[in-house]
Amino acid sequence: MTLPDTILFSALAALISMDQMACFQMLLSRPILTALVLGSLFGNLGDALFVGVTFEFLFVRSISLKERAAADPALATAATLGGMWGTPPISGMPDGFVLAPFAAGLALLASFLSKWFDVRLRTVNVSISHRLHRPGFIQLSAASALLAKSFGFYLLAILAVQGALPHIWHLLGDAVYPAGVLCWGTLLSICMAFSGTTLLQNRVSAFLWLGALMLGLILVILPHRVGAGLEVTVLGVYAAFLTLVSVEIAVRWGRRGNLEDKASVISPARPEGVSPWDIFFKSFFVQAAWNDERMQNIGFLFAVRKSLSRIWREEPRQFDEACARSSTFFNTHPYFSPALMGMVVHIEEKIAEGLALPEDVESAKGRIGPPLNALGSLWFWDHLKVLCFLMALPLLMLPHPRAVAFGAIAMFVCFNISHLRTRWLGLDLGLRFGEGMVKDLIERFPSRRLAAYRRASAFLLGLATPLVMSSLYLHAQSRFPPLSDALFLPDLFLFRILAGLSIVCAAMIILYYRWLSVYQCIAVAGAVLVGAVRWA
Repeated sequence: MTLPDTILFSALAALISMDQMACFQMLLSRPILTALVLGSLFGNLGDALFVGVTFEFLFVRSISLKERAAADPALATAATLGGMWGTPPISGMPDGFVLAPFAAGLALLASFLSKWFDVRLRTVNVSISHRLHRPGFIQLSAASALLAKSFGFYLLAILAVQGALPHIWHLLGDAVYPAGVLCWGTLLSICMAFSGTTLLQNRVSAFLWLGALMLGLILVILPHRVGAGLEVTVLGVYAAFLTLVSVEIAVRWGRRGNLEDKASVISPARPEGVSPWDIFFKSFFVQAAWNDERMQNIGFLFAVRKSLSRIWREEPRQFDEACARSSTFFNTHPYFSPALMGMVVHIEEKIAEGLALPEDVESAKGRIGPPLNALGSLWFWDHLKVLCFLMALPLLMLPHPRAVAFGAIAMFVCFNISHLRTRWLGLDLGLRFGEGMVKDLIERFPSRRLAAYRRASAFLLGLATPLVMSSLYLHAQSRFPPLSDALFLPDLFLFRILAGLSIVCAAMIILYYRWLSVYQCIAVAGAVLVGAVRWA
């Protein structure tokens, strides 16, 4: 990868990273989708997605230091791939994948620094909001500053990783091969354990995970012994599982007829002159000018300003007062922000008709925003995102680029069907019912479905764990020289898989009982690996 290629690579990665905060929030910046785009355009898709899957396990939940500087998943993925592909050829090294685990460690450190700079930019957003008076200009200025920072930081991080990897190669010498395999195996094991601790919240989930783990181990070992197709076997089991899930969803959907027939209730019309599509589209940028002072207030005003101008088109002073009410403190989950935008427009229409008071706007935002924020984080970030990833994981682990691309796209589509439906449904209910939309909106996210998501994710994680460990072993076996002598271990497939599963279970117990954090586990594992390589 030449310098112009590295610059283009950094620019594209920075553009993808804008999905995290500035706009959309459609999972485009998740490691697996970032790896899919960058791998398709710049390098080996198989290696890219192997890195993406590893980081996807690590970032299944947001990880942060002192609850301020969270790691940047897009930068971690991009810096690993950019460093791996951009390192100049070194005498004696077959390809850059040998140094991928060391690039991943350096990229993780850089990802924390990147997010720390994002926190500093929030103070700049406060200054921008005080100097500029049009919310659209504020949004554009804040997003441009974030994009410029991301591009510069991504480029510097990738160049730093590229410069450090040759020194690591010369330092370790022949020990780089066993160290690389051990690092990948340990990192992936701890990541999978970290994912498991977020899912095994009760005995049912724990037993499902353990049973699926045994089943997955059998499905990995038997085809390897008898020469059958591993991919076909595992995909068959997943297809049966998804069929059962589909039947269960169909049965539950049929039971909805026992509920109150809400279709027979005449819904009030939306406020006249208000364009729901304008609010819906602008709601994707609600966090572009996020700031510590009033959080999402600039994005909120940007989305509803045009609708307010239509409601108060004949009273400019009342319009200014309505904009001031909408620019006060506001924070909620971005997927539920259209619901509150519609609610505020509904209340403003009532104020114009003399049926509500101006104080009702801020009161409603303060009472409804925080509960929806907690519901959205629990529903989408902690459960649905994980379930969609695990359902697509079998395809992501196949050695066929088309299957891998289909798996990543399936994850993206399945998640965003629910995401986009929630945005539009919340906006429609808010415009029609105002504050009365809360009960109907929350009923569509029942707690029993969250429990079902958790159990399904635990089952899929247990079933996928042996598949991922075997894929790591086969990938390393095809790319690295023979490792049995260097690692002082017999070259046995079963032994390697059981060793990986042992690390997963041990790390899960440690993380579950909070004896060590995920960072301390990685640090201890790194220290042990350095000692083992030194001894070897």
